[in-house]
Amino acid sequence: MFWAYVNNVKTEPQPNTFGTCTACEGKIHSICGAVNAWHWAHYKGENCDSWYEPESHWYLDWKMTFGKECAEQVIRKHGEVHRADVLTKQNLVI
Repeated sequence: MFWAYVNNVKTEPQPNTFGTCTACEGKIHSICGAVNAWHWAHYKGENCDSWYEPESHWYLDWKMTFGKECAEQVIRKHGEVHRADVLTKQNLVI
């Protein structure tokens, strides 16, 4: 995931940073290396969204064309929690 809450602010990953998951509110940490896109991750063996898939640099860039306010929006429905890549202001899930 590209966004997490750090001090209650939706924040991009930065090296050696800890935050809170936008979906489950669990503790997460930044992954900021030279090969993969910088992202936030749950600790080993944990993941709150069963639909999670790895993302490329291209995919992250595409998702961000919709803006911070629309990217990675949490949707709760029928007792399930998912992180939509994009939820537009017109409530369209992409």
